[in-house]
Parts: sequence; structure tokens; C-alpha cells
Amino acid sequence: MKAWEEIEQLHGRFICETLKSRFFIDGGLRIERMNDGTFILKNIMTNHDHYEDASPEVWIACECEGWYQGMYLNQLSVHNKRLEKANYLVDLASRNEDNMDRLQILLERKNMLLEKIQEIYQLYSNLPYVCNP
Repeated sequence: MKAWEEIEQLHGRFICETLKSRFFIDGGLRIERMNDGTFILKNIMTNHDHYEDASPEVWIACECEGWYQGMYLNQLSVHNKRLEKANYLVDLASRNEDNMDRLQILLERKNMLLEKIQEIYQLYSNLPYVCNP
């Protein structure tokens, strides 16, 4: 997996080891290489006490494009889901005039998410594209 190779080259001293595996966490993504050579890729940008499996798109990006491509793609996916929720909440709040204070807070949160998505997309789009799907 290209992502693991990059991590070993760039961040080797930061790889954590257990009896069964070696793993690395950065930018909301955890990659773990088991002793048998298999990989586990988890999205840790959750609102839960557990990690979620990374999406197939993130797997493909990590496998043939590299660590940063997969990490930024994961971040974009998570923030876009949060933006969808923010849009829904803005829509609900805008239907009731009593919620104007709440609406202002939600609009600020939405704008913050839009800025974050733009920032991540800028980083992601400047990375080289290697893989042919």
C-alpha cells in the first residue's frame, strides 16, 4: 500500500507498535499494518467513542495515490457530511422567526465549515494524481 510506504519514509519515527501491529494516526485517519501484512484503515473523525471503517474511496486513494491523498479525501468527506447537517439545521431554524439567534449561530458554523472545506480542497487539489481507477 502506497500510503504505508510514504508513512515509513516520512514519519517512520512516529509509527506506534503493538504486539500485533504497527499503526500511524494523522489528520483524522488511522492506518494499521498487522503483522500478517494486512491493513486496517479507520476514520477517526467521528462523534463516537469508536472509529469507523474508511470509505472505499479513501481506501483506493491510500492504496494507489498515497497517504495525504487518502487523508484529505477522508477529511473532505467528513466535512461535507457535516455541511449537509448544518444546511438541514439552517433550513429548520429559518422556518421559525423565534429561532433567529439560533439561525445566526448555525450560519456561522456553516460558513466555518465552508472555509474548512475550501482549505482542505486546496491542499488536496495540489497533490499529484497517480492512480487510474
